[in-house]
Amino acid sequence: MRSEFSQFLVYAGEAVGCFLLILLFCAGVWAVSYNSHDYASSLKEKIALLDTTESPRIIFVGGSGVALGIDSPLIEKETGLHPINMGIYGALGLKFMLHELTDNLRPGDIVVLSPEHVVLQQPDYGDGFYLLEMLHSNPEQARAVLSLHTIVVMLRHSPSWLQAQAYKFYLALFFPHRTLTAADRMNTLEAFNNYGDVNTELAGEKHMTREAAYADAAGFISPVDSGVLADMKSFVQQSQARGIHVFYMPPSAPEEIVAANTALIAAQIEQIQNAIGTSTVLGTEDDFAFPYSMYLDAEHPNEAGKEARTQEMIRIITPLLPKLLKVSSN
Repeated sequence: MRSEFSQFLVYAGEAVGCFLLILLFCAGVWAVSYNSHDYASSLKEKIALLDTTESPRIIFVGGSGVALGIDSPLIEKETGLHPINMGIYGALGLKFMLHELTDNLRPGDIVVLSPEHVVLQQPDYGDGFYLLEMLHSNPEQARAVLSLHTIVVMLRHSPSWLQAQAYKFYLALFFPHRTLTAADRMNTLEAFNNYGDVNTELAGEKHMTREAAYADAAGFISPVDSGVLADMKSFVQQSQARGIHVFYMPPSAPEEIVAANTALIAAQIEQIQNAIGTSTVLGTEDDFAFPYSMYLDAEHPNEAGKEARTQEMIRIITPLLPKLLKVSSN
């Protein structure tokens, strides 16, 4: 019996030792791969804009398709509003995106929700890989990120995240002067302007192909997640009670994808209208559907696509401004 117990202690000690080594390795990768100039670190800048930007303000909410897809200087010039682009990783989930806004809005603000289809369709608590990415660059966001669901999904994705960080560290260590791709250049803090927009000129003339647009069309649209709908409804109701104007605008997508998913997109819009009210939904999916040559991929406009989408937003929002600004001033 004593021999078996001793053997058990040896095995337990080895298991604890292995666990501690793994934990030490993870902590080391976490520490050495920290980069204060990566894409995720832009969240600090965006939150600062919520503190410092003067009213009247228009705030755009969504994933990277919003970060890349809004020309804020043009909106400011054409409308007189002061834009803030809160676009960040779509895979963080809508719950996280709205959490970042709640305590930083003012009466009279105009908030435009335009999450990509993947954001509408995925669970509202987000994807573990990108939650780890966000927490790594913004540890102060732990309260916003950590919950039972997110801890589970982060643990599930931690091996792939650690592998990705180790690879980044390897490249930085052994190939510090390598030629950066357009995607690399756009995935940095320096790619953002003072409004929170990503500079899509960094991508050059790149665009997706017609074949890619048609290939992405199948299975691209599914029903809106029930948690996302609940989050949107709660946010709209609470914001309106504080004198904040909230609207939903459909995301931008290639014409080929929109044409192939007309009925499914209409069903999505109906779900959203039922949740937040018909008058809160501005524009249709067709308004924000542009040729494939205006996209880097199915969700990210290039420079031409950004300008086309922004012009549509200006066209739709401008007639509403006299009433919105009058209400805000009373």
